[in-house]
Amino acid sequence: MPTKAKKKAKRKTVNRRKKDRHVLDVKLRNDQLKRQRRKMATGLFSVMFVAAVIVLIAWRGVDWSLTEFVYRNPAFNIRQINVSTDGYLTQETILQWAGVKPQDNLMALDLHQVKRKLERIPVISAVSLERILPDKLRIKVAERFAVARVSMLLPHPNGAGHYTATVPLDPQGYVLVPLRRNHVTDHRVLDYQLLPELRGFDESELRTSGKLMNPQVLAALQLVADFRRSPMLGLIDIRQIQLEKSRILTAVTADGLHVKFSTENRFDRQFAHWRQIHDLAKQAGKKIASLDLSVTNNVPLHWEDSRPATQPSRSRPPVRRNKVNNV
Repeated sequence: MPTKAKKKAKRKTVNRRKKDRHVLDVKLRNDQLKRQRRKMATGLFSVMFVAAVIVLIAWRGVDWSLTEFVYRNPAFNIRQINVSTDGYLTQETILQWAGVKPQDNLMALDLHQVKRKLERIPVISAVSLERILPDKLRIKVAERFAVARVSMLLPHPNGAGHYTATVPLDPQGYVLVPLRRNHVTDHRVLDYQLLPELRGFDESELRTSGKLMNPQVLAALQLVADFRRSPMLGLIDIRQIQLEKSRILTAVTADGLHVKFSTENRFDRQFAHWRQIHDLAKQAGKKIASLDLSVTNNVPLHWEDSRPATQPSRSRPPVRRNKVNNV
């Protein structure tokens, strides 16, 4: 029995030593692993720091090279600016709005910023710019053209009451700021009073938006655009367009003729129908007083009475004769 107890105690001692040795080995490996990780992290950080310094130096070098050899190079100064437009804006006006002038550096010019600056002008619809190395800039402008006008009351700058301002509109409903005489090559385009006037809509929309989205207003503008391509062009002159019901527009000509249009039917067909009636009236020697083209069948038509108005006959007052008394 004592021998068995000794053997058992000896085994326990050996197992305890092995366990302690295993614990020491694990702790040693953990310490070595931590040191290796710190070393790797330090090395990685050093590599990243060196790479960042190299990138910074390279970036500064490239920036300095671009500044000295490109952006400040007089060889890239603008010496010629070609400006083209499909409208009446002068070259000086476009360059002034663009903020571009000769001797500016062509490569330092931010074309996107110039494009945005020009397209914020209401009368300009699109802009394209092109660099032509080493010293040329090409600017191409597409303009918006007024086809109608609206009138609105504005407070007078000096505070003395109000005045009526004329606001031109383009076919898409953009509100165009009236131009000055020195902005255009042909002053006749500034005579907005010759444009048809739209009446019968809320003026508050003009104060809050650069583009009108009222369906009736857009339909009236489309009516004006179709009139310019219609067979009635040159025969009549539309002076006003009254926005009435949700689907009715009334055009008033310079002769006082009132013609109703339906926004639910194509305007070109209604203008063609008007031309047929106009030709028939001319052949018959009659003049149209009012016409309702919103009705497709049996169009209501009123003729103007062309007979001279007869003046009512006035009875002459009795002639007073002096009575002679015979003596």
